[in-house]
Amino acid sequence: MQTAAAAPAPPPVDITALTAATLRVGRIHPRERWYGGPVALRREHKGYVVDLADYLTWLAELERATDWDVDEFVQRVRLLYYGKATGNALFDTVLDTTGSDWAGAPVTVGDVPQRTLDNLFRTGAIRVRRDLPPIDLSHLWVLADRARNGLSYKAHAVDNGLADVTGLLSWTGDLASWWSQWNDTRTTVRRDAVARRVPVTEPPFTESADPAVIAAVPTKWLDAAVTARCAADDLIGDLDAVVLMREFEDLDDDSGTPVTDLLRSYYDVEHPPADRSAVHANNRFHLFLARVVPDIDQEDDPAGGPGARKLGADAATDVREALREAVHTLLYTARYRRASFHTDALDAFPEGRPTVVRELPLVGRVGFNEINREIDHELGSPWGAAMLQAVTDRFTAWLRAGLTGDGWALNGWPLVNPLERWGGSMLSIGSEDPASAPGPDGTPPPPGPVRQLQTDLMALGFTVITAADGDFGGRTAVALREFQIEAQQSQFHRDVPAGPAPRPDELAWMRYRGPVNGVLDHDTAQVLATWVEASGLTDPAATPVRLNPLRVRSHRYSSAGLGVVVHDDVWTWNQVTDSSLVLCAVDGLRRQWFEAAERGATPAPELGAQGNDPVVLGSWTPEGTGGPVQMPNKAIRRTWAGAEMTPYTCGDPDVPPSPALPVVVSQYRVVRAIAKVEMYGYFDVHNCWDIARLSMGMYHWTLGPNGRWELPAMLSHYRTHYPQDYERDFGSWGVGIAEGWDDTQPPDSVNRAKLTGTLAMYGLHDEDGVLQPYLALPFTPADGGGVKDAYLLDWYRSWRVLHRLLSVARTSRRFQYAQYRFALIRLRTLLGRAFQTAAGPEDTGPFRADGSVATFGDVFTSEQAVAALLRWHVNRPNQIIGANGAVNAARSAYEAVHGTGRVVIDGLPAAGADARQQALARWLIDNATTDGAFQNSVRLAVEYNDAHYGRLSDQARSLVQP
Repeated sequence: MQTAAAAPAPPPVDITALTAATLRVGRIHPRERWYGGPVALRREHKGYVVDLADYLTWLAELERATDWDVDEFVQRVRLLYYGKATGNALFDTVLDTTGSDWAGAPVTVGDVPQRTLDNLFRTGAIRVRRDLPPIDLSHLWVLADRARNGLSYKAHAVDNGLADVTGLLSWTGDLASWWSQWNDTRTTVRRDAVARRVPVTEPPFTESADPAVIAAVPTKWLDAAVTARCAADDLIGDLDAVVLMREFEDLDDDSGTPVTDLLRSYYDVEHPPADRSAVHANNRFHLFLARVVPDIDQEDDPAGGPGARKLGADAATDVREALREAVHTLLYTARYRRASFHTDALDAFPEGRPTVVRELPLVGRVGFNEINREIDHELGSPWGAAMLQAVTDRFTAWLRAGLTGDGWALNGWPLVNPLERWGGSMLSIGSEDPASAPGPDGTPPPPGPVRQLQTDLMALGFTVITAADGDFGGRTAVALREFQIEAQQSQFHRDVPAGPAPRPDELAWMRYRGPVNGVLDHDTAQVLATWVEASGLTDPAATPVRLNPLRVRSHRYSSAGLGVVVHDDVWTWNQVTDSSLVLCAVDGLRRQWFEAAERGATPAPELGAQGNDPVVLGSWTPEGTGGPVQMPNKAIRRTWAGAEMTPYTCGDPDVPPSPALPVVVSQYRVVRAIAKVEMYGYFDVHNCWDIARLSMGMYHWTLGPNGRWELPAMLSHYRTHYPQDYERDFGSWGVGIAEGWDDTQPPDSVNRAKLTGTLAMYGLHDEDGVLQPYLALPFTPADGGGVKDAYLLDWYRSWRVLHRLLSVARTSRRFQYAQYRFALIRLRTLLGRAFQTAAGPEDTGPFRADGSVATFGDVFTSEQAVAALLRWHVNRPNQIIGANGAVNAARSAYEAVHGTGRVVIDGLPAAGADARQQALARWLIDNATTDGAFQNSVRLAVEYNDAHYGRLSDQARSLVQP
């Protein structure tokens, strides 16, 4: 057996970098929006679609945690969406915030935990059910604030002289914003024509009223603008805001969570009402007509059932008038507040200058009437009027269609679709591009959705995909899982050639917050699109930059250390099969180093002075079926000093240091003896070459293809005691547990006293072979539909997964302590099992003086005898225990010492007790097979000499049973 070399002298720590890292502790977070406020990246405010149940949980938590009345509550929540604190101060000008001292910091961590606050701040739309469209709730909170706290005096002036402010804050405002976005496109085209000195008598200044021209030019601009300013989730949210405004007016404070209760009731789609007048999302179109301001002509619809409404004859006229007023008000307000907006418009519409006269005092270089006349010109031009009518007609038709349905049909109104680059629909394992022919001139066809996805992922650095073949297989699913893991980080890492300046690691734009499922769904595509943009893939003139921060390389090595790089980008477990090479990971974001520094701890010396040294992961071994392996080595330090199993790494990290020993000595010596032969006494040793595809940790907890395994049980134990640590260390990259843990022997381990469990993951196939992206299923890759998930077994022994596992094993004291506790539980389980069934012959086997059947712990009582027994049980449990108690080696060892008759084990004379324990240990050594050096491992365990506490005792009852 190889032994570990002495640890090399640690590299000098870069004090400047370490100081810079630790100075961040206690400072306002660089992504914190206000003091004690939410932490969000630049595209995360209102950036996520979340499940309704989650949103209501966060909202109820805020209601319960505060003593705000409804008036204050809805305004503070509105300010999370729009207001001074979020850079939308115009809303504070319109809504009455008089006397509100919370406008700059509406909610803080003094009100709710950081996670809840962040989630509320990031929520843009809610998802009531996966098969229903999302709903943007932001305008709901605006109208709720308007209902509870009223309008400002400035808003009343607008309300009386320009347009209905309630409409502007909801449906007419979004429709007008759509027209305005279209007008911005027109203005840009016109200003470009001015710069090119196009005569004013030519297009685009002369707007043809020809229907064909209108369809070909301005209508296409309008189609492109709708999702930017008036997507379906916005419009549905506007309807709900109008409907619920009256409910907010009538809301009282009697309930502990009145606002949450209102939303829960309104969106309860599992119990739809029969009456169309009931306040419910299914009735939103009918309720909207009944409550809308400004009014839209409508009337009763007896044919539609109780409470049903329908559009009146003048509905389109009402919509157009309200829309025109809203557009005029939006443009007027913007140009009044910033005169340059109006001068830009004057430059873009030179043909309208003769109608623009100065009649009132100037605002900047323009007067009030100039603004009005210019806006009238833009609205009344052939294209401006046509697009105003087009918006009117589309919205009116959409309302009419919605009145005939259940309230959820989009009826052709588009949603923002981040999947558009990849075909517009969700992609998952099994997706395949259709066959496509070359163009007529022989040019290759454009890439299909899957090929485009594969090309993008490879360019970003997820090169487990080796070819963009248009077939979404296991490698593409793994690449997406890896992207979903890496995209949770708050920084981009641009993989550029090293130079005199540090690598430009920068704040990311948006993080991935969904399940790690290997599926390109809405949430994944939304974040992937930001990576594609940031890398330069959307800019034909740019050279794309790899953003994946993690790279695994193979190195030659010698006594001098790591040598040249042989393979620059290693992914799969069997990609490198040269056992003379060492595999190392380099994290471009230096996460382990910074995390340690910002905790106030000294980073592990193995990370290097600045945290960017290659981290050894192991090598390939041809043993067994072949695979990665990690163990100590004389030539190069592979295991970390901080990962050595000692009484201190096995002690409770949350108990302050004291004169007392951190462990029970006899228990520790026995557990450490087995760990010595299993994993050389280091937590960061693994092997991936035997029937268990992955073994790691103190007793090489296993994960394999069939049945239940020890690694999931150990992780379940860890999650139970340290749920937040577990989520950070394992849950964040998609590893879940199918069952809970209560530190007692689970029913499944009744036969062999092993503690086993099952992992759970998203993106697995159910029993019918159907992929389930949003349901965590047990990971059973050899059963039923799970056969399709077998590719993930190899992912678990890939070098990137091993890097994550080793990172936790090396740096998490709680994870190390949890393993030690789990090992004691396993030992306690074995020693507590009956040596034989009570139904067996009463004249054979060990019994207690009270007549009960003796346990394994009654028979094996010395540290050495228990170590021998435990070594057999860890490596060959079927030779130790079965359904009816001791079997094979365990029973033979017992009978060799005590014979085959009835023995009252606690009645034996004390004089020979030590000799009997020595004989049990000797039998288990002598009769162990030499195959795989098993006999030697039993001997080494029994003869183990601990560096802290010395040799195992051979005296009877020397073990303090756990």
